[in-house]
Amino acid sequence: MSTNLPNPLTVGSPYFSDFTWGVRFVGSAQPQSATFDINAMRPAAGSQVTILPTHGRTNQQGTFQSEITADASGAIGIDAVLCLVLLRPNACDTHGLLTLSHQITIAMRRATGPTTSACPSP
Repeated sequence: MSTNLPNPLTVGSPYFSDFTWGVRFVGSAQPQSATFDINAMRPAAGSQVTILPTHGRTNQQGTFQSEITADASGAIGIDAVLCLVLLRPNACDTHGLLTLSHQITIAMRRATGPTTSACPSP
């Protein structure tokens, strides 16, 4: 995941940011573009930030634009739950979706690794 947010964000001022996700295969230095369904983007625990929209679908390059507004000064964190949209389902994934959870912590300039779980049925 990549995005560019100013640090610090100005409290009360909306900032439009493109969040871009990709798939990185073992042995590959660069992530590959992919389409994702964004099931939820919400403030991380203890973070005071407004995010709009909170769900939708990325473009084919994996980019999704949201408006981010800091509601208080200090670090912000954003939790995102998304599903990788596969071109066609396979035997292991009958719905063509794979759920990933990603946490972004802007103040620390790092992101935790993705975890996987089953995606809800469409």
